[in-house]
Amino acid sequence: MNGLVFTLSYTILIVIGKLSIALILALMLSGSLKLRGFFRSIYFFPAVLSMITVGMIFNYFSMPCFLRLANRSASNGCPGTFSAIKIPPSTVSP
Repeated sequence: MNGLVFTLSYTILIVIGKLSIALILALMLSGSLKLRGFFRSIYFFPAVLSMITVGMIFNYFSMPCFLRLANRSASNGCPGTFSAIKIPPSTVSP
């Protein structure tokens, strides 16, 4: 019974706390603040960060220098970290 009381009180406190913080943030961002655009950007940044990271990784993998490095073997001075990647030489620009 003691665990049930603790769980219910904890749930009520967390729900009220999160809703009050969310309401305060929403009122601040919809009001006429001096730096409203800045605060909106900060609030939205985590949603965009993962897309930016994945785009940068795919951009790095499609760079011509990466493709040339992937075709090199350990005997040519490359440490051999890309030896499992086999890319046809015709797709790599000089």
